[in-house]
Amino acid sequence: MSGEGKVVCVTGGSGYIASWLVKFLLERGYTVKATVRDPSDPKKTEHLRALDGAKERLCLFKANLLEEGSFDSAIDGCEGVFHPACPLFYTTDPKAELIDPAVKGTLNVLRSCAKVPSLKRVIITSSMASVMFNGKPLTPDVVIDETWFSDPAHCESIKHWYLYAKTIAEKAAWKFAKEIGIDMVTIHPGFVIGPFLQPTLNLTVEVILNYINGETFPNEIYRFVDVRDVASAHIQAFEQPSANGRYCLVERVVHFSELLKIVHEQYPTLHLPEKREDGKPFALKYEISKEKAKSLGINFIPLEVELVDPAVKGTLNVLRSCAKVPSIKRVIVTSSFAAVPYSGNNLAPDVIVDETWFSNPAVCVEQKLWYQLGKTLAEQAAWEFAKDNRMDLVTINPVFVVGPLLQPTINHSVEMLLNLINGAQEYPDAYYRSVDVRDVAHAHIQALEIPSAGGRYCLIERDLHFSEVLKIVHQHYPTLQLPEKSGPGLNYLTKYGISKEKAKTLGIDFIPLEAEQIDPAVKGTLNVLKSCTKVQFVKRVIITSSLATMAFGKPVTPDVVFDETWYSNPKVCKKLKFWYMLAKTLAEEAAWRFAKENSINLVTLNPGYVIGAKTYPDAYYRPIDVQDVAVTHVQALEISSASGRYCLAADDLHFSELLKIIHEHYPTL
Repeated sequence: MSGEGKVVCVTGGSGYIASWLVKFLLERGYTVKATVRDPSDPKKTEHLRALDGAKERLCLFKANLLEEGSFDSAIDGCEGVFHPACPLFYTTDPKAELIDPAVKGTLNVLRSCAKVPSLKRVIITSSMASVMFNGKPLTPDVVIDETWFSDPAHCESIKHWYLYAKTIAEKAAWKFAKEIGIDMVTIHPGFVIGPFLQPTLNLTVEVILNYINGETFPNEIYRFVDVRDVASAHIQAFEQPSANGRYCLVERVVHFSELLKIVHEQYPTLHLPEKREDGKPFALKYEISKEKAKSLGINFIPLEVELVDPAVKGTLNVLRSCAKVPSIKRVIVTSSFAAVPYSGNNLAPDVIVDETWFSNPAVCVEQKLWYQLGKTLAEQAAWEFAKDNRMDLVTINPVFVVGPLLQPTINHSVEMLLNLINGAQEYPDAYYRSVDVRDVAHAHIQALEIPSAGGRYCLIERDLHFSEVLKIVHQHYPTLQLPEKSGPGLNYLTKYGISKEKAKTLGIDFIPLEAEQIDPAVKGTLNVLKSCTKVQFVKRVIITSSLATMAFGKPVTPDVVFDETWYSNPKVCKKLKFWYMLAKTLAEEAAWRFAKENSINLVTLNPGYVIGAKTYPDAYYRPIDVQDVAVTHVQALEISSASGRYCLAADDLHFSELLKIIHEHYPTL
């Protein structure tokens, strides 16, 4: 521990950056004297007192930025001083609430430092605000570095008082340090994000959350850096003898829309804004040099990793609450298959992945699999907590979850399919692993109720190439325009096997993917009928059903003539895996039931294979011209005596006979 025996001071010790700075200093063996406005306020100090080493080596001092001499006792005897304390909020009087505390507060700290002979170096937390706002255009060819200084006159002209305060505070600090001979370094972070130690949000995170929870996003460029990198840079700037001058700290420069994409990848169920505030062209990005920061040994934490922390903390917060309740016998955590296969082992068609596999965080970071990283770290933390607290924990690890929706928003797995359906030109050359949401819910309950349940459970019904998924969708919804070409592959969705053996011990009889496509057919029909009940002048509703709802209930032989009294049997359709027939049958059944309950005058038209612009190959066909189908719909509405169901089939032909007819009409085809 390089700080053992050394004493340092941290101003504003309860703040976002300062809290992490105190934590890291204690971990390195330093004795820390931290200033706060009220040491007796547990809301401001409890998180500091709870840090490892705090009981032995943390002392809290009361200090006020605007009171000269109030930092004397805290800084006395210190080798180093870190000054992160600075107000960020103001209301109506920027001079009194922001500018004076920034400038006078910094000078008051430096005046106290000047009285201490043992002091070796002062580290001031400044900001990129004092670097880049000089009035020059910020365009993609611009690279900002430590030689840039914001212009106070420019900041004042645009009435951005935080920029103005940070700029003149830094200017005053350098002037004072030079006059007195203080060895000073300034740290200039961008927007600071990452995990919290204190119980309140910092300004940057609060701004981001407000936009994420809003309807529009700002057309602005953001400069992000992790709070842990900022704290580490402060310590390195103190410990490295060669450190000097200013250090810009920015891991990534992004447009806010890019941040939303990253958030969506990690938290796909969040409702995020889709429109810019101003509707103007996207603001241009620029670059900020990392070269000098790298000389401190800072290996910046990627922005994506910074957004993982909520997944981990959220899981642990639930488990901590569970640990306080003696009546809880078992906890079921919904993890993800993402936490299973990415171990670094080769994933090939002959490999079978099971519950003994664990994704490796290092592999996830290397391959930039950020969602997978979040789920992996969250599950790891859950198992560690459960072990430490002797908690009976079970994790459920489903693949892409599909099936009926109860909530008003779509989930990520369904969204992925909808993106392919809604105008995509290509489908990914990758494998889609799905499981029905009802099976996932059932597995959770079984994992709670079965005493012998334990450990992890991988849930998968099917492993299909995307092209096979689209075939299933086409069978159910043949009129949909689906992509026909394969695009780039996805390195994390390659071909390999997944064991179902342990899941079967929960009694899960997986619902086939084809059956999962049935719900939209039923719900879509009912949604139309529900709308019809709200309109008084609707006299009759004509629903396009299918012969598929008639022919699959009894044996069909050449001497059989079926008519409108026939109904397909859902059990037969399911047994034969005739999923399209099952969907149409259930949809029509639901329609008749709803019509009866709501006194709707309903007619269904049940055509065979509809021909016209297209023909369909294979086996025996019962064709009907699309024009006849359309005319019949109109007649079913206009003829007052029309009712019930109408089978529409012009003939019963083998496809070879159909081709003969076509050939007679078009001999050159």
